[in-house]
Amino acid sequence: MLQVIEIYPCFIGEGLETGLPALLVRLAGCNLRCVWCDTAFAQTEAGRSMPLNDLLYFVKESGHRRVLLTGGEPLQCPEVNDLCAGLLRIGVQVILETNGSLPIAGLPRGVVRIVDIKCPDSQPDGRPAFLMANLAALLPGDQLKVCVASRGDYDWARRLLETQRLPIPVTAVLFSPVWDKVPPRTLAQWMQEDRLPYRFHVQMHKFVWGEQRGV
Repeated sequence: MLQVIEIYPCFIGEGLETGLPALLVRLAGCNLRCVWCDTAFAQTEAGRSMPLNDLLYFVKESGHRRVLLTGGEPLQCPEVNDLCAGLLRIGVQVILETNGSLPIAGLPRGVVRIVDIKCPDSQPDGRPAFLMANLAALLPGDQLKVCVASRGDYDWARRLLETQRLPIPVTAVLFSPVWDKVPPRTLAQWMQEDRLPYRFHVQMHKFVWGEQRGV
């Protein structure tokens, strides 16, 4: 059984696929409690139970050929690998967003993995929540996303990436300002001053719809 919080058509708001239409599937539960989380309801709400085959049938009948799996934290779901494999079998592109604290290595090849690097300010105790082994598990097409809530976050992430040898090729490393924490222009200026070789990125859906979901 999959615990599903919500399903709705969307335009992808983060990552290299930003702006593409997709069917968003949000799974329940998360192992983190990020201070600035904008979907905290998915941490504790049980959602509705859906058998795997029912969800695959729903996606197939929807006509969508791209699915965004998110949460909560989808890697907490015991059936997420089977779900991803089933979606790939029916010809659906799978994009999975994960907070980066759980192993990504078991996901089927073909899944686009957007992996967060959780900076210190994201956690109540000020300690970063990132599984370093995930760097070695990255595949071509995967994306690393750094959500920056302060100058301290920015400096921490910059130093981390400078000291790590990322697998080649990694499609993208994206630095994104946390909504209402760091102005986009400020992050852009920091990146330009430091000549960072990474992609500046904003949450497109926040600029279009703010905190509204299901559109």
